[in-house]
Amino acid sequence: MNGVTFYRGQSDSKWELSPSLFREGLLDSENVLLTSIRRYRPDDFTGSRLQQLALLQHYGMPTRLLDVTTNPLVGLYFACGGPKDADGQVFVFPKMPTSWGSDPFISMVVDFCFDFCAVKCDLDAALDQVKARYPVTPHHIMPDTVKRLLVHLTIPYQFVLPEWTNPRIGAQRGAFIVCGMDLLRVEPAISHVDPNKQYYFFGPTSDLYGNLEKQGAFSLIVPHQCKEDILRQLEAIGIDESSLFPDLPHAIAHTVREVKARKLGPHCFS
Repeated sequence: MNGVTFYRGQSDSKWELSPSLFREGLLDSENVLLTSIRRYRPDDFTGSRLQQLALLQHYGMPTRLLDVTTNPLVGLYFACGGPKDADGQVFVFPKMPTSWGSDPFISMVVDFCFDFCAVKCDLDAALDQVKARYPVTPHHIMPDTVKRLLVHLTIPYQFVLPEWTNPRIGAQRGAFIVCGMDLLRVEPAISHVDPNKQYYFFGPTSDLYGNLEKQGAFSLIVPHQCKEDILRQLEAIGIDESSLFPDLPHAIAHTVREVKARKLGPHCFS
């Protein structure tokens, strides 16, 4: 799918464009995080692995997903949050090639997140898994060599339109950037069984925004002194915490703030 424009708002323009997993230096522990939480809470994880990753991101787990939206006003809302003395920033990613969440190439990359480690990775085993899981994929030619698999794992970014499996994704017109990895080095394995065996070492994709700029991405600064006024205007057209976070805790928080700010009484609704 081509030509989808996405937006991302960040409340502090000094923050880099990077997923939480990379910012916190946890790429090496990615599959440990995912395996551990599924062991503790197995009943919470159903659906595709992308849906599971999105759920974990929703509850604060560091992942390689970066939230974006197809609604520019939602991006503007998030740029106006956070510290009131910091300028916000809206990133615009125009007409980007986009995949559905069910795309087997996306599933293949997400499988890697769950099943393999970015350090001392056995790509021969990863390739065997790809061949076993995706023997027939209409309209897709899946990797059949380590070299071709490596190409997919090192794509810097992939825009994905997921299924709206929870109300928040739908309310925010949510989508994701699945961030890739850089190949750092390859080391020979000490193996008497296969003297040609190698291990691959990966790091976070470097200069994500620089790569996106080459494809036409740009950003807009939201001056900090304009944030509150913009939020009031967005609220007037239905873009606020209660609409973007349709769950009870956020609805309560929004209601309490509204009552405090306007000092509403019973007569206000009569």
